Amino acid sequence: LYEALRPLKRCLANSQVSKHLVFDWRPADRVFAHTTYVYPIEEDRWLVTVQSRIHEVWARLLSSSLEDRLRYAPSDCFETFPFPEAKAFAGLDDLGKKLHESRAAYMKAEQVGLTTTYNRLKDESETSPAIRTLRTLHEEVDRAVIAAYGWKDIPVPPYCAPPPAAWTAFEDRVLDELFKLNHERHEEEKRAGLATPATKEKKPTKKKPKAGA
Repeated sequence: LYEALRPLKRCLANSQVSKHLVFDWRPADRVFAHTTYVYPIEEDRWLVTVQSRIHEVWARLLSSSLEDRLRYAPSDCFETFPFPEAKAFAGLDDLGKKLHESRAAYMKAEQVGLTTTYNRLKDESETSPAIRTLRTLHEEVDRAVIAAYGWKDIPVPPYCAPPPAAWTAFEDRVLDELFKLNHERHEEEKRAGLATPATKEKKPTKKKPKAGA
């Protein structure tokens, strides 16, 4: 890992266990705790995609939990996640930069961390203009990622307290599309002779997460 990080200025990271699924950039020259997952990538497109609820519904379906917290597993959630095709994926860089800078500016102004920020984002009683702006940005992120996949007619529910029916419909459509794409990619790898037991197709094995998880 540290050899892969050497040429990079930053890397993407998230906690093994967390209340909220949150990714952030970290300087690549740090020594990381074993409870942190680190990815030797630095383009903004990665942040905007994994921070979207498109990735979150995939991760919450395929991850385990510790008490009421998510236990994220890169082998199940990140490595199997079918990211958008290269050209559309690269087109997410500007929004990824905006998400990072806007979120960082809020945390600096409020002197809070990521957990407190996302507690507020998901709390209906939090109605400050800054929080409403961040919620709108996260909904923009979801729409942009959906567009990058070329999916049609998947409405994005409100970021905070989405109506259960709207959330279930969003979750079902996103998971159906992701598993379909995962299957297609796996079949392409098989035809190209690239598929191995380590790259086997991911199948749903768990009950879908509850609305608004």
